[in-house]
Amino acid sequence: MKINHNYQKRVDKVRELMKAEGIDVFLGTRGKSITYLSGAYAPWPTPHRNG
Repeated sequence: MKINHNYQKRVDKVRELMKAEGIDVFLGTRGKSITYLSGAYAPWPTPHRNG
């Protein structure tokens, strides 16, 4: 199964909404923000446990 996501369309929508609200900068720090706009999977590092 092939699923296509149009990430550029998502970015364009966010930019449009930001412009309407007068927002100049988007700073996405949450995993959902990063993956929604870029498609990248970027998990937070977790500490390693010995044992």
